[in-house]
Amino acid sequence: MSALITNGFDKATAYIWLTPLLRAESIRTAAITSQPSVAVFGDADYAVQGVELAQIAQAGTSMIVMPGGDHGMMIPGSVPESIAALALVMNELDAWLGHHVIASGEPA
Repeated sequence: MSALITNGFDKATAYIWLTPLLRAESIRTAAITSQPSVAVFGDADYAVQGVELAQIAQAGTSMIVMPGGDHGMMIPGSVPESIAALALVMNELDAWLGHHVIASGEPA
């Protein structure tokens, strides 16, 4: 997605980063500079370990974090817990979209 942003997206775009590889500089920069943005990931995701998430959030990128979720948005060893956690994540994402995107499909 960072390559697509570099090559130009319509300015009326809301960005959803699903399990982003935030340890990669180009992706972290794109998530910070492309707004409105939301990053969705698990707190056990290797791709966000060691990343200064506060810096990304301060730039305006919203964060939806799945407790116990890995890079595949699963809670290892528990399908029922994974499904329940994904439902909560989807509700939060739906609320974010409702706040940032108007009915015409353009960012608010």
